[in-house]
Amino acid sequence: MGDRPSCIVETIEVDLPRPRDEAVRQSEKYLAYRARLAELLFGQPSTNRAA
Repeated sequence: MGDRPSCIVETIEVDLPRPRDEAVRQSEKYLAYRARLAELLFGQPSTNRAA
């Protein structure tokens, strides 16, 4: 969501299997989603690779 008034800035379709076990949470695809979400929420990419 963007600044006030709130608005959706991006829709992300997550193409990962469920349930998301440890192998999925350590995959490059999962980490890429996580980094993009951190960038959108906090303005910076996630550097913590732990799930």
